[in-house]
Amino acid sequence: MLLNFILYGVYLLCLLIVIWLGAVRLRIMEQPARIFYVLILISFVSELTASGIEYFIGDNHNVYNVTDIIQMFTVCLYFTACLKKWWIVALGYFSIAFGVYDYFWLQQEDLINNYFLLWCGIVVISLCLYMMVFLSHREGHEKLTRFAHFWFSAALMFYWTVDLLNSQVFNSAAELNKDYAAMLNAMHIVTNIIAYGIIGFGFWCLPKLIQ
Repeated sequence: MLLNFILYGVYLLCLLIVIWLGAVRLRIMEQPARIFYVLILISFVSELTASGIEYFIGDNHNVYNVTDIIQMFTVCLYFTACLKKWWIVALGYFSIAFGVYDYFWLQQEDLINNYFLLWCGIVVISLCLYMMVFLSHREGHEKLTRFAHFWFSAALMFYWTVDLLNSQVFNSAAELNKDYAAMLNAMHIVTNIIAYGIIGFGFWCLPKLIQ
C-alpha cells in the first residue's frame, strides 16, 4: 500500500530526528538516558536491516523476531539503571531465554513472535507504571512531567499498549486477508511515529528536565 510506504518514510524520518536530538544531548545524559538512547539506535539498525531483507528476500519477520529479544533486554537494562532493582535485569535474562524458546519451538518462523510480544508488552507496561509511581514519590514532589524518564516511560507505555493489541491479531489478520494486515501495519507505524515524537520531545527538553 502507498499509504504504508509514505508512513514508513515519515517514521524513519522521525527516528533520524530523534537520533540527532539524542546525539546533541548525549553529553548531558546520565547512564539510564544513555541506555535508552542505545535502545533507539538498536531500533534504527533493526529497521534498516528489516528493510534490506524485505527488499532482497521478501520476508523480514525473522529480523524483528531477533531484534525484539535484543530490544527487550535493553529495556530491562534501562529500567534497572533507573530504579536500581536487580530483579529487573533478571527479567531481561529470562526474556532472552523465553524469546529464543518461542522463536525456535513455539512460533512459526514466518509469523510475528506474538507469544514473546505478549510477554514483553505485559512486562514493559508494568515497569512503566512502576516507574510512574517511583517518580511520583521522589523528593521535592515535582510534577511527573518534570522528569525525563516520565516522557521515556510514557512513550514506551503508549507504544506497547497499542502494539500489544495489534500483535495479538496481526497473524490471524494476515492469514485471513492481506488488506487487514496492511491496515494493522499502518496502525503500527503510526504508533511508532507518535511514540518517537514523545521521545524526541524528551530529548529536546532534557536540559530542563530532572534525570
